[in-house]
Amino acid sequence: SIVAGRTIQMAFWKGWDDETADGTIKVDWRDPENAAGLDLCGGRSMFPHANGRFGDPRWQEAQAQKHGHTDHEVIKLADGEGFVIDGDQAYKL
Repeated sequence: SIVAGRTIQMAFWKGWDDETADGTIKVDWRDPENAAGLDLCGGRSMFPHANGRFGDPRWQEAQAQKHGHTDHEVIKLADGEGFVIDGDQAYKL
């Protein structure tokens, strides 16, 4: 779901993912052009697996500030949640 959004940079919010894919690539993921998603969500980005401390709105807001994602909506989805875009309506399930 991360790639469906405006940017894939949310993948690095938790600090779990290896930005070099085990040393096989060298990409500046902070460059918005390099980190562009498919932008299928009406200008929004997705943050899936927002469980436990990652589901805490204060932590999420701190990450948005830290990574410069306050300029657009980031949809935070816990496991089992979904997001629907139906014409001009958009909502979580």
